[in-house]
Formats: sequence, C-alpha cells, structure tokens
Amino acid sequence: IITKLYTGIQCYSCGMRFTASQTDVYADHLDWHYRQNRSEKDISKKVTHRRWYYSLT
Repeated sequence: IITKLYTGIQCYSCGMRFTASQTDVYADHLDWHYRQNRSEKDISKKVTHRRWYYSLT
C-alpha cells in the first residue's frame, strides 16, 4: 500500500498522483490548474475605480 502512495506522476500544484496509464487525465488536470491560475490573475489585474468625493445628497 505504501508503494502505491508514492508511485506515478505527481501534480506539482496539488500533489495528486496519476499512474503511467493516466497521462491524458494528468494533462487535463494540469490544464485545469492553468485555467484556474489564469482566471485568478485576470481578476487581480482588474482595476477598481472609486470616487474621490462622495455626494452629499
């Protein structure tokens, strides 16, 4: 059971492991991480505009 925990390809982002026969699943998993990271970066680049003065009404 210990060898199964440490064999295979490990994801560098989350630590999930994939067997050698799951390379296509591993590629999809890495693509998912890329999309998640890209969307987080795009959100952080969005500028928030605020008014300098508030209206008194």
